[in-house]
Amino acid sequence: MRTKNQQMRLRQPKMICNVNHTRYPIVRQIVKHDFKMKVFEDDVEDFDLLWCDHGLPPERIMRMKSF
Repeated sequence: MRTKNQQMRLRQPKMICNVNHTRYPIVRQIVKHDFKMKVFEDDVEDFDLLWCDHGLPPERIMRMKSF
């Protein structure tokens, strides 16, 4: 039987949310506390979810991964 610590280590890594393009603190709070995602304030290239309050320039969209 596995201990609780072993079970925690076997879980999938947290998803990453890029919130660099939002000015609303509630978005950061919900993503972090309710959805248990890692929150990045910097404009990172590797993320699972991008939250943006406005339209993104086409250059930024072209750099996004297909998934």
